[in-house]
Amino acid sequence: MQTPSEFALKMLFTQFVKTAEAKLNSMIHLPLQDSEPDILSPLKQGVDPKFDKLLESLGSVARHRPKPVIDCVMLWRKGKIESLDDPSAKPSSYVARSFVSRSHRNNQDNAYLTFGGRPLFRRGEWSINFKFRDPKAVVKERKSIVSLFIMSRALIEIVRQVQKDSLPDELGSRLEETVFNQLESVDPEFIQRSSNRTANMNVLVELMGSLSNVRFATVSDRFIAELEKYKTGVPVKDKDREQRMEMLIRGMRYLNLKLYPMECLQETADFLQSCAGFFKMARGIRIKHAYAELFVQLLTPVAKVPLAEVNHPDWSKTVELLYPKARKMINKPRHVQVAIPLATMLLCVSKREFFLKHWLPIFETCREKFKDKIMRQSALNCTSQLLWKFLNRCSDDSGSTFRTLDPIIKTLFPSHRKSSGMVEGSLGYFVRIVHFIGSWRTDYAMQSIILPLLNWEFLSNIMYTSLTLDMVSPERMTIAIRSFMLILADLDKGSNGKPDKANNGKPDFPAAGDAVSVVSDSPTSSDILEPSLISRAGMKEFFEQMTAVIGKIAIVCDRNYGQTLILDEKYTTARSMFSAAALMATATGDGSASVKQVYFDLMAAWVSCLPRCLPSGIHQMKLVEFLSRYTAHVDPELRKASAAALVRIATQCNSQFAVAGYSAFVCTVEDRLSELLAGLSVPGTGMPAEIGLLGIYIQILEAWIQDTKNKKHLESEANTEIEGQASSGTVASSAASTEGTRVSFTSYIPEVDLASQLQRTEENGLLFLCNQSPVIRRYAISILKLAASFDRLEPQGAVLSSEIMPASVSVRPRLEATRIFHLLQTAVQELLQVDEYGNALKDCPLATHELIRLQIHHQKGSSEVFALLAASEHVVDAGIWRFCFPLLISKIFQQFPALSESCLDTVSRRLMQLYPAIFATTDPTLNSTLASKLSIKNTQVITEEMVEQWRTYLIFVCSTMIRQEHQSPAAPGHGRKKSAPSEKITCARDLFRLILPLLSSDRHSIRESVVSSLGRINVHLYKAMLEDILQPSLLYITEEFKSKNGTSIKPPYQGKRNKKVDRLRAEIAHILDLTAPLLRNPTLVQDDQITATLKNYVRETLHFLVDTEVQYEWEFAKLRTHFCGFICHLYSAISQTENTDTILPFDHRLALFKLFEGWCGHGPNSFIRDGDHNNEVQMAEKFELELAALRAMASLCVSVLKREPPDRSRTCFNIDEMFKWIESVFSSPEVRLHAIAQSALEALLIHNQDREELLEDALHQCYAGDMSRKFIQGHFTALVDIILRVESYPCQISQMLSLALFKCGDSNIQVRSLAIKLLKVIEARYFTETCAGEYEIGIVNKLPTIYRQAQYVLSARLAQDRPEQTYSLLSEAMMRFDLVSPAWREEMLYYIAPWLGNVELVVDEEDELSMTSFVVLTNLFFLTVKYGDDHVKDIENLWVQLVAGDNFANIRPIIVFLLDLGLEKRNPELVHPAKKVVVFLGRTTACTEMVRVLINEITPKAMAPKLKQERKHIQPPFESQFFLANFDSLTNGMEKGPAFSRGQLATVMLVDLAVEAGAELRLHLPLLLQALFVQLDHYTALICDQTRSLLVHLIHSIIIRESRSLEVIDQSTELVDFLNTKEGKPLWAYDDIISLNTRESPELESLVYRAVQIFQASEIDIRQQWGETALQWATACPVRHVACRSFQIFRVLAPEFNQHMLADMLARLSNTIADKSQEIQAFAMEILISLQSVIESFDAMRMTQFPQIFWGSIACLYTGHDQEYLESLKILEIVTSRLNLMDNPTLEFLLSYFPEHWDSTFMGIQPLLLKGLRSTITEQVSLRLLRKVLFVPEDALVDPSEHRVVFLFLGLLPTLAEGLERKDIDEECIQWAKDIATIAERDRYANIAHLMGVYAKQRFRSTEDFWRQIAILMRDLFVPELQAEMILYFMRLLYNNDPMYKHKALRCLKMLLPLVDTSRSEFLEIGPELVMPLLRLLLQAEYAKEALEVLDAAMNLS
Repeated sequence: MQTPSEFALKMLFTQFVKTAEAKLNSMIHLPLQDSEPDILSPLKQGVDPKFDKLLESLGSVARHRPKPVIDCVMLWRKGKIESLDDPSAKPSSYVARSFVSRSHRNNQDNAYLTFGGRPLFRRGEWSINFKFRDPKAVVKERKSIVSLFIMSRALIEIVRQVQKDSLPDELGSRLEETVFNQLESVDPEFIQRSSNRTANMNVLVELMGSLSNVRFATVSDRFIAELEKYKTGVPVKDKDREQRMEMLIRGMRYLNLKLYPMECLQETADFLQSCAGFFKMARGIRIKHAYAELFVQLLTPVAKVPLAEVNHPDWSKTVELLYPKARKMINKPRHVQVAIPLATMLLCVSKREFFLKHWLPIFETCREKFKDKIMRQSALNCTSQLLWKFLNRCSDDSGSTFRTLDPIIKTLFPSHRKSSGMVEGSLGYFVRIVHFIGSWRTDYAMQSIILPLLNWEFLSNIMYTSLTLDMVSPERMTIAIRSFMLILADLDKGSNGKPDKANNGKPDFPAAGDAVSVVSDSPTSSDILEPSLISRAGMKEFFEQMTAVIGKIAIVCDRNYGQTLILDEKYTTARSMFSAAALMATATGDGSASVKQVYFDLMAAWVSCLPRCLPSGIHQMKLVEFLSRYTAHVDPELRKASAAALVRIATQCNSQFAVAGYSAFVCTVEDRLSELLAGLSVPGTGMPAEIGLLGIYIQILEAWIQDTKNKKHLESEANTEIEGQASSGTVASSAASTEGTRVSFTSYIPEVDLASQLQRTEENGLLFLCNQSPVIRRYAISILKLAASFDRLEPQGAVLSSEIMPASVSVRPRLEATRIFHLLQTAVQELLQVDEYGNALKDCPLATHELIRLQIHHQKGSSEVFALLAASEHVVDAGIWRFCFPLLISKIFQQFPALSESCLDTVSRRLMQLYPAIFATTDPTLNSTLASKLSIKNTQVITEEMVEQWRTYLIFVCSTMIRQEHQSPAAPGHGRKKSAPSEKITCARDLFRLILPLLSSDRHSIRESVVSSLGRINVHLYKAMLEDILQPSLLYITEEFKSKNGTSIKPPYQGKRNKKVDRLRAEIAHILDLTAPLLRNPTLVQDDQITATLKNYVRETLHFLVDTEVQYEWEFAKLRTHFCGFICHLYSAISQTENTDTILPFDHRLALFKLFEGWCGHGPNSFIRDGDHNNEVQMAEKFELELAALRAMASLCVSVLKREPPDRSRTCFNIDEMFKWIESVFSSPEVRLHAIAQSALEALLIHNQDREELLEDALHQCYAGDMSRKFIQGHFTALVDIILRVESYPCQISQMLSLALFKCGDSNIQVRSLAIKLLKVIEARYFTETCAGEYEIGIVNKLPTIYRQAQYVLSARLAQDRPEQTYSLLSEAMMRFDLVSPAWREEMLYYIAPWLGNVELVVDEEDELSMTSFVVLTNLFFLTVKYGDDHVKDIENLWVQLVAGDNFANIRPIIVFLLDLGLEKRNPELVHPAKKVVVFLGRTTACTEMVRVLINEITPKAMAPKLKQERKHIQPPFESQFFLANFDSLTNGMEKGPAFSRGQLATVMLVDLAVEAGAELRLHLPLLLQALFVQLDHYTALICDQTRSLLVHLIHSIIIRESRSLEVIDQSTELVDFLNTKEGKPLWAYDDIISLNTRESPELESLVYRAVQIFQASEIDIRQQWGETALQWATACPVRHVACRSFQIFRVLAPEFNQHMLADMLARLSNTIADKSQEIQAFAMEILISLQSVIESFDAMRMTQFPQIFWGSIACLYTGHDQEYLESLKILEIVTSRLNLMDNPTLEFLLSYFPEHWDSTFMGIQPLLLKGLRSTITEQVSLRLLRKVLFVPEDALVDPSEHRVVFLFLGLLPTLAEGLERKDIDEECIQWAKDIATIAERDRYANIAHLMGVYAKQRFRSTEDFWRQIAILMRDLFVPELQAEMILYFMRLLYNNDPMYKHKALRCLKMLLPLVDTSRSEFLEIGPELVMPLLRLLLQAEYAKEALEVLDAAMNLS
């Protein structure tokens, strides 16, 4: 973490690098020149104060820890050097590296303290012509030089501020060594050839001097040690060695000598002694001079302070060692120039005795050199140094000092001489000498020097009227005045407690390098002194004498040289207007410039005394007049002094007089001297050298304001004090010193009227605002601003309710513009048609680049825009100012007519001063009469600047003049002095007559000036303008045209064209175009003379323009343009009146429209083509013409247009073509044309309200496309304007309400403002309450986050307040939504959302939606389908709003709609959007309700597919109340897919909801699992895949997301991965359940098992719950496939079985068993298999709980289907295996549950089991069951008939017979024989018992023996009542596929058939049954013979 010091260093150094890099780059990229450019001067101290301050701050940071700072600076320099060799090196990298662990580095590499590893200065090739050097080499060299200079400056500042103990010795030593090595190794000659390298050497020397301040001993020792090498005592002959020695000596000149403490003094003395020794042994002029100059420079700081250390022996020894050498050198001319300063300096630092002994000879030597031009300055400086030392260190009060001074004074200032004997440049030294003496003894200086120099004794006796120039000694008097002012300045300093502590208030020691100043450095040196201070100093008499003499000097000088002003043309070097050279004036003409200059200096000297020494005898107003004139004097010093004196007088004396005097002067300065007004510049620099006259004026005005403010404050305090004294009963005088030191002029001069002066000030400001110079206009703005400040002057420290200005001046209310400046602050938006941010409004005339500049100015404040425009020199700003100046003047005239009229007089005079030159340019034959009339001496050469200035004045005159005719002479003005006599314009007609000839001028700028000025006339002059300008011109050009077309023999214009007439025609049209807006004044339109004139002009111009010779001539483009503009304004004005046809009849209007259509560029008949004009000027003219034509056409649309009659197409407007024209204009990329199209559109819509499609098209355009396009905004603006203006315009509320809300979110603030305005109007018209105004502040905010939120809140409020508009507005919004661009659809969805909260969805008892509900949901779902992916959040918000709050009743209608839509459309593409809707609603509080509704839809019955008829579509939008979206547009003709079921759709809709709403779905998990598992093999890919996804999502949301068991999560993840691999395909075959032989689906079983295993982690009872649900579905679902799959799931789940489950299964089984349909058979099989799987796990106890299974299985044995029979047998077998049927209680229990409603007589179990022998698949199970029930004691259960054993025997007969045929009889057969024998014996069938006993004992000899016995037994058993049954039994055995049964049955039949009694009725019923089995066997070869034999027996039988 950085410490505060490190952070400060980082910030400062970053700023240093940034600034240094900028300066470095600016210097190194200077262009190559013939000579070396100075690249280091801009980097020196004092040039850039910010950079100096930065270096100072860097040094301040390094004060206590310099090492990091020095490292950074050195590293930066190193980076610059390294980058010279490595172009890829980035300078910024060095900055970054410099902060890496800087504070923790202890061992720094020496490279940090080098200058980049290369010598500072190297020899190399040096081209004499810098221009031809290698640019890369130059850049490298400059980079090195500049970076070294910057680094050295930074190090100097660091070392200068560093504490001695803070600089580590190692660092200081290395830095010292590095710098010294550079100085030592430098090549002097190489340095001297480059000024930049010399500057670098100097800065390094200065760095060494700074180091000596903290390391003097080591630094000085290095120099001494190096100089020791050169100590030879003989002249140095090696030039290079001599130069190096000289450079080394001069390198010590910045060393800081320290005289305290004592050890420092000793070090300094030792150093000086060593240097003195070297000096004494020095040989050679250069070396000696170097040492001499070194000693002078080193000892000068010592001489400035009075130190006792100069008496130290070692110091004295050094001085005494050096002085003889210096004295000796004085005698040698080649050394005298350095020897005299050295000797003088040695004396100044010597002991008192030594000085007094030797100073006078040196002084005399100096005096002798005064006349030496080379030595003069040095000698004078040495003289002043010696006198300073003598007076301040060695003088006393004894007479010896005076005796010493007297001869010196007489020598320096000899008496009785007019001149002081001085030469140029020496005056300051004499002033300094007198100042030194005066500061020592003032009275002595006054009496002995100053008054004699002023010739006081003589002038005091001379009267003012007798004064002459020869009485003045300018040089001597200048010295006296300057010296006296310095003495007073010292007196002032002493009184203020600010004397120089080092010299006890005495002047500083005059060093050789100090500037010689003749004025005090104190800023208050000329301010007024307290009289008591002068009296205390004993100078009152001297002061009065001085003011008297100064007054006389002032009068004399003013008489002779006071009129030498720049205002006089003879004193200027040029006479051209606005020329800088004209203002660099000199007093030339008589060759005596130097003679005059001394008087100018004297004048500057006495002016500089003011107001400290006010001249006596001069009127104070006269004094102000002097100073005002002197501000325009030819002498620059006098100008500066006068300006400063005026400001001081205004500040310290009475400011009103200064203002009054200077106001009268400054307005007389002519326009040609604009730079004098603005401020003179030094040629070639552009920098202001002195303040201009207006700058002085500003300062005086500021002083005036402050003075007025102070007076008000003092008056307030005085009144308060008087009131307090009055309340206490005492009244004291308040006249005591309220003004302080202010000198009052009011003792003898009347007070200037404040109101009059304020008006004069504003007049001046307005006058200078008309100037062409931006600088002068800036001053004008300041003047007006200062004048405006008077309206609100308040005293400091108090708040007053009243204003400073009297009521007569400030009469307007506070809210109005009381001053011109106030108008400038507030009028910009009105005049330029922009808003407060500078954005263009509808009628803004500015171009895009001008608007950009205007917006830049607006960022500084809208109130400052006019001020910035007026003062800017930017070309764009100048153009804007040129445009808005006429508008501004008109506004000023409107607000301040009296002030404008007063200023009009001055402006008209200046206008007439320029008029002769303007007129001479127009008509060169200027006659003498006009010249004499206008007092023209010579005609100036006109310039464009003069024309522009004249134009400005002419605009002012035209804008402000209201007098048409001559009136009585006006009262005189305020006394301004005219600069030249000229004619004054007194009325408009004079003006018009003067400028009418100029309309035909060949100079375009003059014509343009006249036209633009006449275009600004006010309404009072319009009629006069028509009479004096239009009518004469129109008559002239009309006659000329008629003569061409009528009487001329030549065809029109085939002769020479009159260009003058053509120009006049165009200019007249231009003037009418500009002045046409005045016609909106009803008085003008109602004037018959005006209307007749205008009608005549329109008719004649139209006739001219349609002429075939003119129609296609491009030269008349300007005429066409201005004529269009005139018609536009004219018709706009007259269309508001009732006499439209009077001026412009319908035929003319139609003709004009057709004519303009050909010019506008957008009509079908346009003759202007883009390719016709390639010239840029022509293209610009073309565009202007098109623009004007379009505007004119738009204005002509303001009328009722009827449909085109079929027979009058040429005489009536074609409205269809007009609308195409409007669309074409709107489609133009030019923005300005859109406003025109908008106005035309408004006109057509307003006047053609019967065409509804026009409104619909406009609404369509408002929504369509990019909202930022002006095309869209234009339609909206037009509609808003229409609705606002036409209250009865036919439109629906919902249309406007929706449109307004939509536009409230527009990015354009103007559009939003219009939208909120439209909304307010709608509310006011149609609703009782309004709310839009409450949200207006938010809508018009610039931040999108503000106004869009305000749009939403506003929409919500309207939805709350206007619920009745809900369905209409939603319908309107939905209808327009497709039109909206994608970027704005999101906003539209956002703000319509609150309206959906009002929607109440209704579903009737038959689940049919109401009409409004259906419309809303259809439209909303349409948006979801089409735009749901693009605007997810916004679409979601819409659905959420439907169920927001507690509005859960809308849930069911939504679900019903989605389900019905799926059933109707049967389109899978609509299912996914429906799922989105469910997800949206699932994120609301209505999630639970929605899940409930969907779950209720998932029922077994709902799984059956259902077709639903589509709801009939509503009529199209324009014929219906509501709009209904059409889904067919989204399906793209896709055919409908397979039908869905409601249950399927409801399940699919839950798929994505399961991701987020797992907690809600967990409650319904069994049902969901059941619903999805039965559809995982669905033949529809959508259903199959979606159910799989639902399972995945349920696992994720319920298990993976919430489970904490890693094992469960792993299992879940594994299952999810498995399911994901099955994407797009079913998990098992769909048709598995159709086969009756397939019992289970392994895939299904596995998946169910895994699912249960996973979900049990969350729901423990999931197996039971799901199993119950599966059985419920299995027994209730009408879809067989689903039901069967449900049984399979049930079997896998094996839930706990109960009675309800059994009842469901048996009930369903009763309806399906023995059905003929294979599908139903499969379903019945599933029931049986499921029942079997249930009871397999039962024990006896459990089985007794479900006795119904026993009877159910018996009932199922009645089925005729083998598979059903088999499964029933298995169930019965399981039951009998669990229950002991031999147990009587068990039998009784079972019999007690015998079904009451058994359909037929129960025949027992045995007959049903014998049926099983018919099939091979049931045979074995039947046999097993027969054996189980064989000995059951209850015959009623087994077989209640008496023939039980007979059929048992017959059933087993084939088996027993087969047993005999085997080799070994099966034990099972023997057992069967025994059991049958037992039963037979019990039932008394002895024959059967006997036969079976024999069989059991195996006593038959053969099989045939057995069959013979059987035949015998058959005859006994074949009783009649059993015949049919026995025959049928054996016939049915033939169906058994086992051959054994077939053979045995055929044999038995063969035996029995002959015994049949065919007469019995039973055989009649079973006839076919007897034949069919036999017939089937005939087809099989192995049975054919036997079957045929049996068939024969049967046939015989029949």
